[in-house]
Amino acid sequence: MGAGRNLFGKEPGKKEQEAFKELVKNADAGDGDAKEQLRQMIKSDETRQGERLARMRIEIYTQAAYQGDLQAQYWLGISYARLLDKEASLEWLTGPAKKGHVKAMKAIAKGYGPKGVYGYRKDEQRFWILKAAEAGDARSQADMGWYYAARNERISRQWFKKSALQDCPAGWLGLGQSFYNEALQDYERQDIARREKQLLRAEKCFLEALACTQKASESADICHALGMLYESALDKEGCAQRAVYFYYRAFRKGGKQEDFAAFMRVRDKNGLVTKESDIQAWEEEIFGNGKAEEKAKK
Repeated sequence: MGAGRNLFGKEPGKKEQEAFKELVKNADAGDGDAKEQLRQMIKSDETRQGERLARMRIEIYTQAAYQGDLQAQYWLGISYARLLDKEASLEWLTGPAKKGHVKAMKAIAKGYGPKGVYGYRKDEQRFWILKAAEAGDARSQADMGWYYAARNERISRQWFKKSALQDCPAGWLGLGQSFYNEALQDYERQDIARREKQLLRAEKCFLEALACTQKASESADICHALGMLYESALDKEGCAQRAVYFYYRAFRKGGKQEDFAAFMRVRDKNGLVTKESDIQAWEEEIFGNGKAEEKAKK
């Protein structure tokens, strides 16, 4: 396909290519404006602009990669993955990954995931997620927490705690979920005092997760967890309103029908009126200033 065409179907000229090259260099060096501009370009035409970006990075970084630059090797690895060259991608990523390059580890893990370019291989995927987690990557630590959640609660919680200590929303969410699950078990054992303690721990973790996240989908999952928590504690004053509020917010953030159904279920069961103004009033009552994330940070 070549370097890519502009909006009028013509091959980009030399000046345009040089400008694009500088944009890629600046974005890869961490320039926020350049990264956003590049993101918008890719969003406009994922296939064509994504291939153009991959070929430009290969042009920029090949020499440095052969000279042993780990970051350059990483850029080549993900660029060849974009071009569906599996062998070249793995070759360039494996070197830096074995030398401790966390992004390369995560790129390999993604490549072995269900939609990965290398083909789905669970053992290989988990191996590289573990390597990234051991190297200190917070999201990978949370992933390991979820992996062990149904296998070994102690190990699972250790990974979630490591992740949460880095203010990773997934880590806080997982840690909160582990406390919530214990609270359910305490309820079955009729250990009410311990159940209350675990619910409070779960609530704290979920609110910390909400304070940390900037992603709508992640926020929806956290709000859903808070909805479930407050629904399970409806005997406490204000919990019905909180459950309805968070289920509603989860639906608005993620659009899942299960959250809307939960919102309706708790609302109707408790005879609550839920005009938009009521929801806003509850938000201000729960968080004091109408902004959950800002309040949760305090």
